[in-house]
Amino acid sequence: MVKVWINSVLMTVNRKLPRRFKNRVKLIVAAIFAKNSVLEATMASIQKLPDVVLRGWGNPYDILVGLLPQYGPLDQHVLQLAGRESNPESSEVDVLHFLYNIVRHSRAKTVIEVGVYHGAGSLAMSQGIDENGGGEIHLVDVSKEFLQDVSRKISGKSWKVSIFKYHVKLSEENNIFELPKADIIFIDACHRYEEVKSDVSKYQPLVSKGGFLILHDTVFHPGPRRVILEMFKEGIKSCSFTTSNGAGVTIIQC
Repeated sequence: MVKVWINSVLMTVNRKLPRRFKNRVKLIVAAIFAKNSVLEATMASIQKLPDVVLRGWGNPYDILVGLLPQYGPLDQHVLQLAGRESNPESSEVDVLHFLYNIVRHSRAKTVIEVGVYHGAGSLAMSQGIDENGGGEIHLVDVSKEFLQDVSRKISGKSWKVSIFKYHVKLSEENNIFELPKADIIFIDACHRYEEVKSDVSKYQPLVSKGGFLILHDTVFHPGPRRVILEMFKEGIKSCSFTTSNGAGVTIIQC
């Protein structure tokens, strides 16, 4: 009864809010009271709205102008890869800014990315590595085509970044012992719960002391979200924030 009453109050308030706030309330209600299927349906309906509406949901670089460190403009090629129309599964522009800035801020020299897709995140982090004086990026993916494509894109830049590629297969115990310790590991691969949990257990030990483990899609997708909640219950400190289309990012300092 209490949940029903709270839900009713929130919906009443929502009807009086400006349009740009209505979708946030819908998502909050879905996240608190609904099953994963309802939350996914809510997100699916909201994603049909114009980008200007979605960007109001939680882009920290829009809201905290001047407060968050920004070391330099992102390469235009990186921004093109983030276009939602041509690459709907690519990381959001604000996530790319975040990845670039955290690489710069932490002076990272060695980065591992698990799940590269078309390389928007790979390029953003590689640019940061180059501006830190150079280093290496290790690309892990189930697709040989993606690995070759992203490697070619990074190689096409005049950056001081060594590239290492690792082709892995889902549902198999992959040997990761050849991977080095890394300052930052970014996981954005298969979003099924079992796969995310497996990735975290395999790659977290490779993060250097004081380094960062970063997961994408930890707000919208039930698999990554469940893994992060379990880690929180185990006492592992993390910081999560929503991104411009509600996908979300979680940072864990190791």
